[in-house]
Amino acid sequence: MLELLPHFNNNVLEGKNRKPQKADDAVALLAQCLSLDVLVACLQDLLKQDYEQRFPEKPIQEVSKQFLTASHFVRVTLPEAEMAGFVKDYESIVHISQIYFGKSLDWLGKEARQLGSQLPLNRENQLHLFAIIRQSIRLQFGILPNNTQIIAAFGILSVHDGLKGRIAQVRTGEGKSTIITIIATFLACQGRNVDIITANHYLAIRDQNKYHSYYKYFGISCSHICQRPYKPEHFDAQVLFGTNTDFEFSIMFDAIQDTRLHFISKNGSRQSRTCDAVIVDEVDNLLIDTALNSARIANPSSRDVSWVYEPLWCALQDNPFLFLISIQYLRMALKNYQNGRFSSQVDSFSDDALVTWRNSALGASRKRLDHDYVLCPSKEDDEKLQVAIVDPDNTGRLMMGSRWSNGVHEFVEVKNHLQPQMQSDTAAAMSHPAFFNLYKNIYGLTGTMGEDIERKEVADIYKVTSFDVPPHRPCNRKEESSQLVSCRTEHTKALVDKIKEKQAARRPVLVLFPTIRESEHFSKSLKEINIAHFVLNEKQKEDEEFIIAKAGLRNKGMEEQEDRVCLERVV
Repeated sequence: MLELLPHFNNNVLEGKNRKPQKADDAVALLAQCLSLDVLVACLQDLLKQDYEQRFPEKPIQEVSKQFLTASHFVRVTLPEAEMAGFVKDYESIVHISQIYFGKSLDWLGKEARQLGSQLPLNRENQLHLFAIIRQSIRLQFGILPNNTQIIAAFGILSVHDGLKGRIAQVRTGEGKSTIITIIATFLACQGRNVDIITANHYLAIRDQNKYHSYYKYFGISCSHICQRPYKPEHFDAQVLFGTNTDFEFSIMFDAIQDTRLHFISKNGSRQSRTCDAVIVDEVDNLLIDTALNSARIANPSSRDVSWVYEPLWCALQDNPFLFLISIQYLRMALKNYQNGRFSSQVDSFSDDALVTWRNSALGASRKRLDHDYVLCPSKEDDEKLQVAIVDPDNTGRLMMGSRWSNGVHEFVEVKNHLQPQMQSDTAAAMSHPAFFNLYKNIYGLTGTMGEDIERKEVADIYKVTSFDVPPHRPCNRKEESSQLVSCRTEHTKALVDKIKEKQAARRPVLVLFPTIRESEHFSKSLKEINIAHFVLNEKQKEDEEFIIAKAGLRNKGMEEQEDRVCLERVV
């Protein structure tokens, strides 16, 4: 307490010339001179000065100019009139924030709930809510959302007539998670259900764990739906984290099996949890590249034809030109299998079915191990291998539980000397456009929005527009020029030399490969020269978060980082 005295206004202390003779006299003097209110006010003033030094704000007019000016980072700008309104609103938030500085999270949460109950919120109350959210993030996570992030949130939430939402392109390192949290809290405080869609389960579970206690202060329940089988309690929350396929499958289960998953507890009763607002993290992966993919629920086929794949595969492997093999040749191969055991069933196969199987076998022959699929232990039996599909064009993740249709998956199983499972029939399917268009509002953030053609595609399919967010601070990331090599040996040597260089500087290294096979091949090269590293490619036994933390890639503030290399399979 004595250390704080030099910061206090001289008028605070009475009898400042008195010199206490003993320690007890000093305590008594402080008790006489300081009231609790004065002490709290002085401490708040010190904290405010400290945060202003730690989080210096870029002038709002400079930020406004960057949003309005086309540049390397900003291709699609915000309208000038709209930006002028955002600047005015931000200045109001700065002024309003003085009211909430020094308040506790409990107090801020209660105030936010009270504001949210006054629906519909006028603009003044909306700005008060923004100010509360900003201060709450500062208290909970030790970071104060900057004016660029606040303007980005304004822009995303500003939905024009006839549209469903907006997407912001936000560069890596500019705080997408913080912007998502601002938007989700703002919507949820007004009683809306918010679904936050991530690229994979790891991110959904991580973010739900990270923000659970924060949302609790606002009386907002949150959960993730990454567990199987789905249970109603997983969906009983106002904010849900998950992948798009998690939500798609749960909707289909409700439709065909009446599982009643999408319900939420409100006012002592179970109410239907409708598709209200969705926030999509990394829009390019979830909306553009996979727009024609679909989630599919399959039931076992009414007849078992799992026996056909082995003889068909053998017959087709004997001919290098699979597409030239006649249907009659395939029919005779099946009739003669196991001395005509299935001859009567073969008679019921149509020519179209045989053509489909022939084409599926051709497709299976092109599927590559550790590129399009991997062999991994089955959940039911660790000693039994199964074919797991890799999503090679988007996330690089394993699509556990998914199977190629029309016999392709069964032929891949036979190709790898596994027992083919019984073929399934599609009971329900849902495409990504059909799913996302169930929502009243679609909000999104992405690191790479794509070219004009991709932006137009998203706008046409989902009725959302986009804009670019400039970096708040100058980017320290250096993009080095490409290096061309003549062969794989030189390529490996160049990578190893670069890794050694970064390790000498005590920096963690992330090496990306287009396929699982290439990451494993390079891992062997590093082992031969005794370079310690981890492999993160969906086949590793170690936990993903453990690998990232151990490699020093998660926390920038680590004072000591081991000389680790992380090899990841990412496309």
